[in-house]
Amino acid sequence: MIQVTSAKQARLSPSHSEIAVYLLLMAFISSCAADAAMGRLRGASPRLWAQPQAVMRPDFPTAELSVSALEKVKSTAPGSQVLRDALVAQAAVRKFVTDHGIPDGVRITNHGLQLELMYVQTSTVYVFALGDLLPADLVGTRELNYVERTAINPENHWQRASNDLRLYLDDASRLLRIGRRLLRAVAPQGLPARDLGFMVVDATPASAKVFGLPEESRGVIVAYVDPDGPSARLLKRGDLLTALADRRLSGIDDYRPEEVQGGGTIPVTRWRAGEQESLAITPEALPFALEIQVIDISEVNAFAVPGLVVVTRAMLNFCDDNELAFVFGHELGHIAERQSGTRKEREAMRKGGIAPGVIAPPEDFSQLQLRLLLASLANWRSESSLSLQEQELLADRHGIEYAVHAGYDPTAAVRFLEVLARREDIRPVVEFIKAHPPAAERLQQARKIIGELPPRSSSSAEGYRSTRQPTLN
Repeated sequence: MIQVTSAKQARLSPSHSEIAVYLLLMAFISSCAADAAMGRLRGASPRLWAQPQAVMRPDFPTAELSVSALEKVKSTAPGSQVLRDALVAQAAVRKFVTDHGIPDGVRITNHGLQLELMYVQTSTVYVFALGDLLPADLVGTRELNYVERTAINPENHWQRASNDLRLYLDDASRLLRIGRRLLRAVAPQGLPARDLGFMVVDATPASAKVFGLPEESRGVIVAYVDPDGPSARLLKRGDLLTALADRRLSGIDDYRPEEVQGGGTIPVTRWRAGEQESLAITPEALPFALEIQVIDISEVNAFAVPGLVVVTRAMLNFCDDNELAFVFGHELGHIAERQSGTRKEREAMRKGGIAPGVIAPPEDFSQLQLRLLLASLANWRSESSLSLQEQELLADRHGIEYAVHAGYDPTAAVRFLEVLARREDIRPVVEFIKAHPPAAERLQQARKIIGELPPRSSSSAEGYRSTRQPTLN
């Protein structure tokens, strides 16, 4: 039989060579995904301190564990992320889990070269060696102990996570409150940012516990509302937002108010006490968008790059609100001086997190990650026509001026610099910060600036801002 095939049909029928190329391409993509996943496992090992991590089985809704299916998995806990990466990186682990089911917990050790899969029902731990060039190998088993069983209990995991999240949000809310007030004091240059005046966090079992919402809540939860912002009378802490404009919010990745077109109101759908309501929020114009990040390291430090201010938890504990206003204002001063910089820098400023109102708790910063970020900061500062010392003195001046404009006590700058000069245990994270001017010179300038300020009226509406921190009840 002779079969005649049309030209269109012929084009739709791949040749053997085309199939081979396609398979090679898929193998290359799979190999790249495996390498990336292996790199994440190595990074997770020191960060998770070899502690057992609970795996959230609902994160793996289907029995299919192909690489393409695993790429769609959204991990709600570190243990799920570790398992997902191990399954992508190692075919032997993938086959084992396919045969035995999703484990209840995992542990990653030896710089990412050893993986333990923990099964509660059989009380067994399976230990795999993860080689760089060789396939994973099951090297032993042992009995699951009581401490590990307790650690990977999902309820215990979410309770610990909610406690950590509560503390983080306390810090982030405090910083956001001070940051927004200081931003209003910055002279605008170029396009302003549209700010909604509140902060949201992803709806997870941990955040639901913090705010007393059902564990199955989906969307984003309002974690802080600025009492001076545009949402003060419309939203409150613990509100669940399920839609933004015409976009349904299934989680934090869907929450992108900066993409809403037009200069008018932004519609949101709010759930409160089981009732749904549609709201329209008119954003406030701020000089530029800014992401703020709290990182949990021991150094007393803060720094800024275009569109980002980073403050360590140690700095937050070191300062009262008036001192923190000076520190934050100092960092804003660095950014404000460069608002008229390159187009790339201006775009970075407009993509930040205060205008979108998103603060997501970060993974713990490793020293390597921090040094890489600070290296980019060093490059950015080196492009200025001013010396590093001149940049720091100018940022000090801005910090005092912004703090006064926002209602904070300017003398806190002197107190902060005096203590910083006395504390021998406080050391900068990176070498280039040693180019800061001597403390005596900074103190001299701060006292001079404060002395030139007009006297503050005793009938001022608010006086200096309270040093009390907001807390999440």
